[in-house]
Amino acid sequence: MTKKRSGLLSAVYIAIVVLFLYSPIALLIYRSFDFGSNDVFSAYKDFFKNTEAKNALKNTMVIAVLSSCISTVIGTAAAVGISKYKNRRFKQAVMMVTNIPMTSPDIVTAISLVLLFGIVFTVFGVTNYLGFASLLIAHITFEIPYVILSVLPKINQMDVNLPQAAQDLGCKPFAAFFKVELPAISAGVWTGFFMAFTLSIDDFVISRITAGSYTTLPLLIYSAARKKVPDYIYALSAIIFVVVLVLLIVKNVISSRDAKKRVLNSKRSGKGKRISALVLGVIVCASVFVLPASAEDDGGINRKFEGTTLTVFNWGEYIADGSDGSMDVIAEFEKETGIDVIYMTYANNEELLAALNNGGITYDIVVPSDYMFERLYIEGYLSPINYDNIPNYCNVADKYKGVFDSEELNACYVPNTIGMVGVIYNTDIVEETPTNWDILWDDKYAYQILMFDNPRDAFAISQFKLGLDINSTNDADWDKATEELMAQKSVVKRYVNDEIFDIMENGYAAVAPYYAGDFLTMKDSNDALEFCYPRDDNGELITNQFIDVMCITKASQNKEAAEMFINYILREDIALEVAEYICYASPNTTVVNNPDYSFNKENDEYCYNILYPEELDPNSDKGFNKKLVFRHLKTETLSKMESSWASVKAQVDATGIYITCIAILLVLAFLIAVKLQKKRSRRIDEEYYNIKNA
Repeated sequence: MTKKRSGLLSAVYIAIVVLFLYSPIALLIYRSFDFGSNDVFSAYKDFFKNTEAKNALKNTMVIAVLSSCISTVIGTAAAVGISKYKNRRFKQAVMMVTNIPMTSPDIVTAISLVLLFGIVFTVFGVTNYLGFASLLIAHITFEIPYVILSVLPKINQMDVNLPQAAQDLGCKPFAAFFKVELPAISAGVWTGFFMAFTLSIDDFVISRITAGSYTTLPLLIYSAARKKVPDYIYALSAIIFVVVLVLLIVKNVISSRDAKKRVLNSKRSGKGKRISALVLGVIVCASVFVLPASAEDDGGINRKFEGTTLTVFNWGEYIADGSDGSMDVIAEFEKETGIDVIYMTYANNEELLAALNNGGITYDIVVPSDYMFERLYIEGYLSPINYDNIPNYCNVADKYKGVFDSEELNACYVPNTIGMVGVIYNTDIVEETPTNWDILWDDKYAYQILMFDNPRDAFAISQFKLGLDINSTNDADWDKATEELMAQKSVVKRYVNDEIFDIMENGYAAVAPYYAGDFLTMKDSNDALEFCYPRDDNGELITNQFIDVMCITKASQNKEAAEMFINYILREDIALEVAEYICYASPNTTVVNNPDYSFNKENDEYCYNILYPEELDPNSDKGFNKKLVFRHLKTETLSKMESSWASVKAQVDATGIYITCIAILLVLAFLIAVKLQKKRSRRIDEEYYNIKNA
């Protein structure tokens, strides 16, 4: 009975572990099918229509196949060389060096490689050194140690006399290696290859820093999933899982057949077929993803710069990409002009600045927000725009032209999107309609309030609440705002950025500040959500009003083509596609007045009033209020803000540490309990055995 009970407990334990591991994958596959519509496979269709996703998949496979093959060759050669050294201390030193890339954090490896690339490529006069070559070298670098550690045990298990015996029978050392040693260690070689291949496909941190403009699947998924995960990502993940599962099944079947053939003394034939099948599989995968798609007849409009390349650096999810039935704007531009566009994304303005500071890539077009635009201009990154090359600039409402303090600044941008921050609240929890920022401090909704997890937005809300200038240079104003944020901590559930989507859509919080365009995305998933713009007693807005702008960098080597791209984005049909897809307000009058625009006042007055209140409406005479816009702060003020924000977040971070410690203690307690139960079961089994044999 004791053994049966122990076996039952083991089975239950294994079932729980398997359920824990695979239930997320099962949920992912389920989500890849749209059972709520007539087209169940819509996500899969979106993936195959999405040029960016297909290119990322192709890039991932190219890097994975090439890096794993090269690292397997180098790693195997290194393992053989290490095994032949007789000096024990030397071998230990080499193995220690080999283990460094495995034990070092990925971020350290990535930064080290970028510094090395910067020095080496600069010596050879290469400026755009981050891309395919840098990513391939980086992947080979961190894969080689895994190959070495996979091959060395097989070399140690091999009979050391085999190579010598082969040479005694007439083989030269090179031939002896391929005919005797390599077959003997082939299992370790293939293990190293597949380990390298898997690590390459899975890598994010090193790829993020060394890839430059070369987009792989992990980078695409990170960019696409910062807000609401697109359905095609579910489809892509399901495809990858199924392919890996099929490959594992095939491998197990082949291994089983090989075992039977070995019994029948057909080892050589079975191994040859296995290697042939694996090599053929690699070649097929490489050919499928490396071969370019057939070119389409484009019948272009202006092909003056055909064959040139533009690098565009934009916010994630900030352009129509062919998913959800939208137009693939970048692909259409390439088709019309013959210009190859390298489209890259970032998560926030600070990431944009860091990328420009780090170098390694020459960006032609960047899309900063207002305050970062000023900073980039001050630091000398931006070039004046020739508006004669942008005839569609007339589509932009006059209120969004020349909004900055100097003519030099105003000559360097074209408005792209506009918007404001407001209050999102859940009507299932919040009974009243908020009118100002006070609700974010209301004790009635303690631990149901979300707050921005970035200092500029968080301090702005506090400053608006206190009637202070959001661009103040007075330390006393920032101290007052800090005290107000400190007082809010007792009611804040969580400080968030993009995590707000899941929390508010699932009804896990009552109220949160966020952008109007993103509110519409959340409301699609939770109809109980509503939105309002905070105003003062006179009805005037007291919230941040932002404008994201398209700019051309001084480093651009194709400035006129960049102006052509900006002109294309302002074109009526393209501007409409972008506005429909990103759900943000557009400064383009042709969009707002287009009868086909989903958020047109006649088509959807509710959404129109949220996206285009009078202060934002391109058709309104009400001017652009500069006091509501973030401006670039002096270095001293930025330091003050950052240090004050650190003090605000300190207690929150400490709470997280306490929760983590408690979780660790609970896990340790569980492991100790399991170990004690095993000892108890073992003791009972011994007593039962002694009694039985007495």
